Amino acid sequence: LWPGIRVSDAAFASALRDLRRALGDTGRHSRYIATLRARGLRFLAPVETAKIRRADAIHSTPSRAYVGRAELLARLLEALDAMLHGDGRVVLLSGEPGIGKSFLLASFGAHARAAGVAVHVINILDFGQDASERPTPALAARFLELSVDAAANERQSAIANAVSAGWLSQRDAIAAADLLGLPPSPEAVSVLSAMDDAVRERARARMLHSLLDRAAAERPQLIVVEDAHWADAVEVGYLGDLAASSASLPVLLAISTRAEGDPI
Repeated sequence: LWPGIRVSDAAFASALRDLRRALGDTGRHSRYIATLRARGLRFLAPVETAKIRRADAIHSTPSRAYVGRAELLARLLEALDAMLHGDGRVVLLSGEPGIGKSFLLASFGAHARAAGVAVHVINILDFGQDASERPTPALAARFLELSVDAAANERQSAIANAVSAGWLSQRDAIAAADLLGLPPSPEAVSVLSAMDDAVRERARARMLHSLLDRAAAERPQLIVVEDAHWADAVEVGYLGDLAASSASLPVLLAISTRAEGDPI
């Protein structure tokens, strides 16, 4: 779209969300922009073309310089250094939309990758987001080295491999399959039916901690959660569990949120 300009996935998702809101569009009943799973986006409304006279065009060259965030980036890099020495960290970036939180985290992520850190970026949308892309299942899929649109047999195989490798217990495997939307086995039906919602969420949190513990044993982890103000109460609870887990692991959890509606 903009030659020579780099745009992060989070910035694109945020712009798309704001555009849909301005158009009065929704993910379920799209009139203008439809999401095609595993393919991309489609513009649905009729398109008219018009010639624009050169005199009417406004030409500008956006600055590519990273201005005004050097101090914040330096503080993030200090947290990264502490994490690389085994001292887990949690960082919260809160502010108004458009001030550069996503750009800052994208730059930070590039530094982390250069240092050999595994970087996981999770975006939370206010509507129209597939359940598999919500923070908890998306993060579990990342730790299992799955794409969010992995086929059912791929998800089942990844969970079975994790059990064989000793990363997950059989109980954890049931929670993982439940979280990743797999049909339950007869044994799983029996186990899950005996759980109320609170116990089920704790089982998922325990499973996610097991996966995080295994991933962090292999290499340091940076988990970036964008737009946490769109997280629901259960997802905020999972973020709290991740923050607690990060303290004793080489893990850095970086969360961005808006000051208005901040659930953290």
